[in-house]
Amino acid sequence: MERYGVVNRIVEDKALIEEATAFAKWLAKGPIRAHAAHKTLLRTSGPLDTMRTASLLPCEARAQG
Repeated sequence: MERYGVVNRIVEDKALIEEATAFAKWLAKGPIRAHAAHKTLLRTSGPLDTMRTASLLPCEARAQG
């Protein structure tokens, strides 16, 4: 998962809740529509290990309207 950018850092157990909360707050302040489009692309494009650029283009076009 790290190679897909899902994991961006490792924290100590005792800092996990604080770090996760801070990250969630930062994420919530971000571009909501872009986050929604990204989630849609991930859900509709198939397994991460079989993704190909050509197969993502139709998904990207739909996401951009």
